[in-house]
Amino acid sequence: MESSGKSLRHCESVIHFLKAMYDVLEAHRFGVQHRKILHRDINPMNILIYPEENMCENLSDGADSDSRPKFIEEVLYKKEKAKPLAILSDLEQACSFDISTAYANQEEFEALAVDIDVTNSTSFKSEPLKALTGTPIYIARTVSSGTSHYNNCFAPMPVLRGSIHADYELCYANDSFRKYTDEGHPGQCHGRVFTNNRRSLFRQIRRKEHSKTVRGRLFRHLPRHDAESTFWVIVTFLLRAKPEDSTVQDDLKSFIKAWEALMTHEVSDDILDVDSRDSLVMFDVNRWANALHPALVQFGVHILLINLSEQVLPEYAWLDKEPHAFHLHEAIQRILLQFIHDKRHDDPFPLDTVKNRAMIVQGELPPEQTPNQYHTYNGTQSDERLSCPIEYPWKIQGTEHDPSGAELSSCQCLIMPSAKRRKIQGSSKPPSQQS
Repeated sequence: MESSGKSLRHCESVIHFLKAMYDVLEAHRFGVQHRKILHRDINPMNILIYPEENMCENLSDGADSDSRPKFIEEVLYKKEKAKPLAILSDLEQACSFDISTAYANQEEFEALAVDIDVTNSTSFKSEPLKALTGTPIYIARTVSSGTSHYNNCFAPMPVLRGSIHADYELCYANDSFRKYTDEGHPGQCHGRVFTNNRRSLFRQIRRKEHSKTVRGRLFRHLPRHDAESTFWVIVTFLLRAKPEDSTVQDDLKSFIKAWEALMTHEVSDDILDVDSRDSLVMFDVNRWANALHPALVQFGVHILLINLSEQVLPEYAWLDKEPHAFHLHEAIQRILLQFIHDKRHDDPFPLDTVKNRAMIVQGELPPEQTPNQYHTYNGTQSDERLSCPIEYPWKIQGTEHDPSGAELSSCQCLIMPSAKRRKIQGSSKPPSQQS
């Protein structure tokens, strides 16, 4: 049955949106664990709210009561088999993913860093998991470059507080990882330990004459990368959100800079390229407060984004062993759930579902911002200003060495090239179909 529903812009409130994001992560966990499917292209276009079919029954088809997905309204209100508030659609870029084998290459990973002769090993030639696949604004930073990035600012696994802690553990009573905490385990992050040996490992790779080849062998698209894509969906939605009929004076300078960091990002496997979105995950509380609409700051959304950013920021490949497959899902879901629980008595002001924040129109671009600050893609550049949000940004599919094609469709953005569709050299087939 074809999935149907409404786009994310129809979310009625911040709380409604965050509940939807919780359910997206829950559905993704179920898809990976019980359907052995990795989505690889989570973006607003592929998320539907108000699903018209009973997706809870469809998702649970063939699953027992312990393994079926349990969505947020079951956690909050104990509604058994509660319907999801959002669903993931469009599996065009999805690939098979088996947890039992995907994390079984630790020893060979170590060997690749110190011995270039073993790069012909077949266990790292799973083409779908090596492809730089996703939508540039939302693609995980590691997937965007095809190599691990260099940040070791780890934060511990969030711990739920108050009555929601017991409700959460009761709802997922048969999943031991839902109870995991780093408390009582000094030096651990998400159940693993960061060591200087791991950092040395990546430095060795970078110094290899054939480092690009080695990095290409090492890179794998993992569930946590899709969880990071969900984080970028949260960021873009909240940056552009504003209350219905808002009359509050809104200073857009910081917002525009934040949005520019998102829109100027390009997918590249060049290790020297800097991901423009890194500045956002490094935002402090004041920068988030300046970038958001004042009503969202008053609601505490800037603190929410700080908490989420701390979990998304580090490169978990630096830990001594791969964390649990859903460690980043777990961290993000706990943060979302805590925020939703804490705000249960606050007024969930309605969002404007028709007009988002600040559309730049021709002639209104601030004079200090020149066209070359915006998209440069495949050697071309456009300074055309569009006065309306167009749905969904660029999509790139291909391997880290030879992107197979790029398509410009619609996205909520400030600046977009004038062409409605562009292709770059390479095969038009999805990575999973390439030989």
